[in-house]
Amino acid sequence: MIIVPSIDLQAGRSRLVLWPGAATGEGSPTDRPERIAQHWVGLGASLLHLVDLDGAQRGAPANTEAIQRISRAVAIPLQLAGGVDGPEQVELAFAAGATRVVVPLWAVAESVETLRACLRVATDWLAVGVDPRPDRLAEY
Repeated sequence: MIIVPSIDLQAGRSRLVLWPGAATGEGSPTDRPERIAQHWVGLGASLLHLVDLDGAQRGAPANTEAIQRISRAVAIPLQLAGGVDGPEQVELAFAAGATRVVVPLWAVAESVETLRACLRVATDWLAVGVDPRPDRLAEY
């Protein structure tokens, strides 16, 4: 079994914090997601999943500076989801430091050409996210 920790990014900060002292407000590095990434790597993480919440709303990676800080701080693959809906966004995600990108099923299900274009950029480093909610899966 591989456990992949996830860090939600919003406005350059980590949105959710699982960190000693977070409940008391002490030691919570919400503005330093790279420290949270280092913590997970210190516990043995071999891959981190990053979710760009602002990117998901805007349709393009938005927390690129935070992704860059994380990529400089840890030497493991970074998987990015959120705002990666086409080949241009895939390129931007890689430029920010992502190693693998996750495109949503809806972005590629309706257009084989979009999927092909994403594959040309990402090759084996592309994943397609499947949202398991019945109302969404029923569409495909």
